[in-house]
Amino acid sequence: MKTVTFEKDGPDTIVRINGTIIGRLTGEEHQRKLQWRAGQDLDAEKVEAFDLGYGDSDRSENAVTRELKKAGFL
Repeated sequence: MKTVTFEKDGPDTIVRINGTIIGRLTGEEHQRKLQWRAGQDLDAEKVEAFDLGYGDSDRSENAVTRELKKAGFL
């Protein structure tokens, strides 16, 4: 099973799946976004599904994990 971890980096949070950085959460609480790491070979449909779900969420770390799972990353 894949695991999601979070690492604070100043005002941002680095998001990893199984130790590999996939992106960075930036912005303030209700405007947080996941900036996907450039150079990753990610399925565009999964990225779009995550972005839509996360945009409608409370933007918490729990929401990141839940939406990654729904989009098929986990």
